[in-house]
Amino acid sequence: MTAGFHLLGREARPQARLLPAVIGIGLSLVASASIAQLKEASSTTTATAASTPAQASANQTVNAIASSSAEQTKAQSKDLKQVAVKPLISADELNKLLDEPLVRIIDIRSQQAYFTAHIPGALNAPYGSWRGPANNPGELPAIDKLTALIQGLGITPEQHIVVTSHGDDPTDFGSAARVYWTLKVLGLERLSLLNGGMKSWNQAKLLTDPGTVSVAKSRFSPRLNTAMLASRSEVVELLGKPQSKLIDARPSAFFLGQTRHTAALQAGTLKGASNLEHDRWFVEGSARFGTEQQARSILAGTGIDNDTQVISFCNTGHWAATNWFAISEVLGHKHVKLYPGSMVEWTQQSEALPMDHVPGRLKGLLIDARLWAEKHL
Repeated sequence: MTAGFHLLGREARPQARLLPAVIGIGLSLVASASIAQLKEASSTTTATAASTPAQASANQTVNAIASSSAEQTKAQSKDLKQVAVKPLISADELNKLLDEPLVRIIDIRSQQAYFTAHIPGALNAPYGSWRGPANNPGELPAIDKLTALIQGLGITPEQHIVVTSHGDDPTDFGSAARVYWTLKVLGLERLSLLNGGMKSWNQAKLLTDPGTVSVAKSRFSPRLNTAMLASRSEVVELLGKPQSKLIDARPSAFFLGQTRHTAALQAGTLKGASNLEHDRWFVEGSARFGTEQQARSILAGTGIDNDTQVISFCNTGHWAATNWFAISEVLGHKHVKLYPGSMVEWTQQSEALPMDHVPGRLKGLLIDARLWAEKHL
């Protein structure tokens, strides 16, 4: 795939990064010149164009070099595809991968933040482009919209895709986790998140580029993998099942029905749900995910084991993506799904669905009044 870099104020890569390409071109020119010289020598030695043993040997040598180079290139590409990727990588680890041809960095910050400074080679796809409509932001966009987005980023299944966000706080991490989940639902497997986002990159004082980067479109046609996606009807069927666990990723005020999302029609939580707040996985005061050992310690208190069917939810499938990422990707549990519509979708149905911690009428009116005041005053 050919990538065209259009950057303002500087080149897309330092000159040092061009050395492999220059060396490769030089070798190609030398090989081409050698072949041309051998052909010329062969055609002028005798009128019958018969090659001498020395010329035949030289031709065989040049062909062997060309064949060896092609095989080496194929082997390198195959090796890159086979290298296992981690769900979380550090800034230093990502920096060492910048020159790898199959690494694709997706920066989900705003266009302005990306334009000002981004990781070299990163492409911009703001978080909003991965989300649903205003009345149900957690809804998974239509497959044709997601296909256009993926193809515009030049994404293919062979690539190692690294998602990065601002790195400001755990809520910001949730946006990156939601995009990671979306990519995996679309059938992409070689995925990582930059732990700590752009904040960790800048703290490491690593190179950034201004401007924008563009690439050729891919022809990848994604298909939904529903193994990680819970529908509303599926959640209804799992209510009360002993081997299922509904995990509410929201802060306790939402879980206890003391407030609600502005697009939700009712405060409270899913019937039988447990509260596992999304920010428990992080190093205190940061957007940096903690160690696997810390994550296992957190999960140990939830009653979730390898046979438990876990449904992670929140208001709009944002905070829930962090819990899904922690349990599924970091800890490796196989039966973990995200309910993307979450409480906004659940409460918008014409017939009320089972819930816990639903406030009384007076308390509900007080919540409505507070939310109205926060929006208009």
